[in-house]
Amino acid sequence: MTARRRTLFPWPAWSDASTQVVELVRRSEDWLARISPAGAAQVMTWLHDDPLAAGQTYPPELGLTHRLAPWFHPGSDGPARQGRSLREWAILDRFGARLTDTIETGCADDFVRGLATLASHGLQRPIQPRNRDIGTGRDPRGDRVIFPSSALIRERLALVHRELGATQSPWLYRAGLGMAAISNCHPFDDGNGRTSRMVFNALVRRGTGRSDLYVPLHELAVLSGGSLTLAVREAELQGRWEPLFGFLEGCLALVARGAPRPQAFDGLDRRSLQARVRPDSEWAGAGPSTGSKPSAGG
Repeated sequence: MTARRRTLFPWPAWSDASTQVVELVRRSEDWLARISPAGAAQVMTWLHDDPLAAGQTYPPELGLTHRLAPWFHPGSDGPARQGRSLREWAILDRFGARLTDTIETGCADDFVRGLATLASHGLQRPIQPRNRDIGTGRDPRGDRVIFPSSALIRERLALVHRELGATQSPWLYRAGLGMAAISNCHPFDDGNGRTSRMVFNALVRRGTGRSDLYVPLHELAVLSGGSLTLAVREAELQGRWEPLFGFLEGCLALVARGAPRPQAFDGLDRRSLQARVRPDSEWAGAGPSTGSKPSAGG
């Protein structure tokens, strides 16, 4: 039995981004520009139709699935997974603009309070940055991961606040890094995944100037076998950001074209899937703690 400490990854400068990441960010911006108001409303309808109810997944040919997804078994919280993006969407309607204001004009403490607000409403209980070390539960071999020290959280979030406001890099690049950074440092005892997704979507709204947009990353991650989690872990452990930005580009492409239920792909061959979703892409997609049990899923 071992316990491994998760480390904080170095923030990658846009000037050091690979040509693949640069292309994926640019393509993601193009997909966002194609999402019409009717397309944004269709996402809401899709979420109300409960896309996770069937317990199916998207086929790998769609381009969202991480290569390790077939061997990944993320923890499940059952029915609580369903409707999560709808709740995140409602929270962001109330607090998203205020959060991005703290990034553009506020101080780091205001930003941390904004994150705690999102997390508290997501969990439906008050929550503050943790003041103790926590980790994952043990896997079948008895191994576990200890999240970065609570003593580092305030300093790390101050860096995230500063970098999210650095306009030298594209806002979509900063949004992806910010989401990964919050997941990586795990500032709260629970709700980190949903908080990071709301931060990403808050920046999408501010970057596009559209308050009707919400990218349902939770549902798309579940339908792709936990590929978002795998992409974030690959970035933090190996410094490879292509899978994360490939996943985000694939999600935006799917939203722009209309996100169907998994069953809608029955009977379609590989070529049909690729033509339907990404016709010309060369990338296949790659305060005190309350003391409650930490959750890896967020």
